[in-house]
This record gives sequence, structure tokens and C-alpha cells, in this order.
Amino acid sequence: MQFNVNGNINYVNNSIGSRSWRNNNTGQMTTQMFLAGSKYNYSAYTYLRYNLKASKNWSFYLSQNNNFYTYENYSSINDVDNKGTNIGINASQQFSATWKNLVTISPKYTYSWNKNINSVKDNPDFIESTYSTHKIGAGLNINPIHGFSLESTYSLDNRASGLSGRKNYHILNASVYYTFKNNSQLKLTGFDILNQNTQNYWGSQGNVTYFGNSLTLKQYFMLGYIHKFNIIKTKK
Repeated sequence: MQFNVNGNINYVNNSIGSRSWRNNNTGQMTTQMFLAGSKYNYSAYTYLRYNLKASKNWSFYLSQNNNFYTYENYSSINDVDNKGTNIGINASQQFSATWKNLVTISPKYTYSWNKNINSVKDNPDFIESTYSTHKIGAGLNINPIHGFSLESTYSLDNRASGLSGRKNYHILNASVYYTFKNNSQLKLTGFDILNQNTQNYWGSQGNVTYFGNSLTLKQYFMLGYIHKFNIIKTKK
């Protein structure tokens, strides 16, 4: 069994906050930065791997990754001061089964949860929100069988697709190798084969709930040749 734990605490004596004033009649808004109070940011990480009893041909293991973090920020809207705390949790579980060191199947599940908490309550200028994502998937690796190898991963991501919507994204990557007798390889790799990968982000701060996405390098393929050179060492 393997178990790792680490944590971090960051203290800021004088932080920077954001102060804004809005005229509801004209929509005009003025924003400035200000010197705010102290704040703490925390993070913690744990990793556990447990090897299960195996037979001559099979080997198994379970692993668990957990990540927890918080960070604080100061803001003021229309002379109402607020201290916000953002809390996030990520948990990932994986099971792996290997047959004769040739074929490995690794199903995996990941859950992410995020929440922001305000010191000011029942104020429309300070919105509290909670957001979660789910990801299930599996990896399949096949070591050289008659010269051919396969490395592939698939995940089904359930995440934001707008301010109030969610969508399932199917992400599939795969690489096929052919190994020659001189140990060189011909490799074909496909990234985002189903052409669905997008980078979305969602959250809220102050009186704003936001959603955005960024341009990503989506479906593409690469063909390459890998040659290994033998190095001969001679004594002088």
C-alpha cells in the first residue's frame, strides 16, 4: 500500500480587494482596487494506492486522489463590504486490471465540487453558488502483440455548457504503435477523435455569475516514426 499526504497554508497580511459603485438608473459602474485585510488560503492533497492480491496472470490495484482547497477575497459593492470564501473539492477513484503484462484496463471516476460563501447574506449584490462536475472514463493499453500496441483513453464529462445548462462531452484519445525488429516504431495518434473537447469555466463573484469557454486544439492526428540508436561505449 502507498499513501501520501501534503498540505499548504498561505497567509497574506494585506490583500487587494475590489470596490465598485453602480448606478441602477444609468447602468454606469465605477471600479477601483483597495487595500483590504488579511486572508488565508489552504490546500491539501492525499493519494492512496492499494495493490490487491493477484494471480500468476492477473494484477489489480485501487487508487484514490483527493484535493481540497480554499481561498478568500474581499469586495465592496455600493459601499457594502464582503469577504468571500471559495471552497473546492476534487476526488478521483481508479481501478486497474492487468493481464499477463499485455492488456491493462483502468476505469476511473472523478467528481469536482465548488462553492463560494459570502459574509454578506440576503443581498442581491452578493450571490452564493454551488457547482459540480462528473467525469467517468477508462483507459485501455495493449502491449506489443505481433508488433502492435494500443494506448487509449475515453471519458464522459458532464459539465457546464452555459449559465444554466449542462452537457455531456465524449473525449476519446488513442495511439497505435507498430514496433519493428530494430525496436523503432511507427506511431499514429488521434487526439479528441470525436471532436467534442471544449474548455469551459463557470462561477460567481460579487453580483456576477459568469460562464465562458476558451479555444482549444480539438480533433487532430499525428503520424510519426521513432528510431532508437544504439550507443557503444569504449574504454580509453
